[in-house]
Amino acid sequence: MRIVGCGLHVTGLTIVLVTLSSVLGSLSYSQPLESTPQERPRQQDPRSRDRHSQVNTNRPASVNAATPVPPHMGDMPSVEDVYSKVKGSDPVDTAARQVGALRQLSGIVRALSAGGDLGNSVTPEEQQLSAKYISASQEVDRRGLALVASSSTTTVGPNAPAPTWFRARMNYDTEAYRDELLGLFSPRLKAIYQSRFGTFAARKAGFREQAAAAEKADRDRKAEWALERQRADEAATGEETARADAKKLADASDVQMANDSAKAKAKGTDMSIFGAFRIAEPLSLPKCANGSSSRSFCIVSDELVAFPLKMVPAWVAYDGAGIVIRGKTLVSVHFPQVRGDDGLRRDLVKKYGRPRRETPISFSNAFGKSTKGSNLEWELPGLHVEFTLHETQGNDDLLGELLVEAESAYKERRTCEGEEEAQRRPL
Repeated sequence: MRIVGCGLHVTGLTIVLVTLSSVLGSLSYSQPLESTPQERPRQQDPRSRDRHSQVNTNRPASVNAATPVPPHMGDMPSVEDVYSKVKGSDPVDTAARQVGALRQLSGIVRALSAGGDLGNSVTPEEQQLSAKYISASQEVDRRGLALVASSSTTTVGPNAPAPTWFRARMNYDTEAYRDELLGLFSPRLKAIYQSRFGTFAARKAGFREQAAAAEKADRDRKAEWALERQRADEAATGEETARADAKKLADASDVQMANDSAKAKAKGTDMSIFGAFRIAEPLSLPKCANGSSSRSFCIVSDELVAFPLKMVPAWVAYDGAGIVIRGKTLVSVHFPQVRGDDGLRRDLVKKYGRPRRETPISFSNAFGKSTKGSNLEWELPGLHVEFTLHETQGNDDLLGELLVEAESAYKERRTCEGEEEAQRRPL
């Protein structure tokens, strides 16, 4: 998340998520330079060579010849076919399409296997081909990220290389793109797949209803935000103690932070982060040692703090957080990746009470499986907290980002967003 406007930048942490996959290989044995009578190389049986020449190229040589080959395997394209036939409007779009194609083809192999989407009952041929697709997709994924990074002008926020590339390739890691691929490579493969699962168009009506409901929820949430901001502004005029404390500071930004801190103290809002530092107060952590992993909370730069994961809740998925500092005062902390499970909700409710807003969210992964969660938001005296879910990449993990910021910073951000929106011209 990167919020820009009126000089306020809430900077997210660029994350490149690297998925470790199975590496299929074979053991290589070194041979002596000269053969001895006891170590003569075996001659290949010509009949064996003839038999192997009849085997499908997608079938590994180590598989017993008696193992039946699933009927759809002969119609699955090779990695080279994907590179040859899947093209985009430019090199980045081509890489994004190829990553999506390879991931979807791996999903097709699993879906048509005896074990279905879970892939818990696959033949050796299916397992090897699926792994080939995934390995190739990871290689193209790295190449696509490098292409985006080579032309990027920033390393942080939503326009950084990692989130930009993520958005590009997620356009093609979808069920709709799977139907397109089925028709591109083999009509027989498409017929086999659709005879079992039907067409994407048959389920599109349900997707439209979900989209309409989500759009309405978004409009309702924005209207509620506007009303809550109005009420908060009216209530802020009666905060005499907070204004008295804020007048002691000369700098306008420090005045705002002191105002937020005083509100929080008067109303009992917990401004601490893991007990190590506090919002709207000076940040006094030590500098991180260069070239070594963090053993405690420390400052990497003016935009980043680091900490060992063993010292924070299990729902924190990365050992760092983005920060915004004005002068010496901490304005906000941004956790770019957290797990949106019951542990996160339990900890946030325990710390901040019942959320002011809770918006149900439903995602469908690449295999059509629905995952549900909620966006959460708190507006407290001196503090604003917001958890936002992100759409997942074909798994059941609920991942999102958590932003904890001073109340004045939140109001300023919302004001700037409103001004920027008002400047946009209609078609």
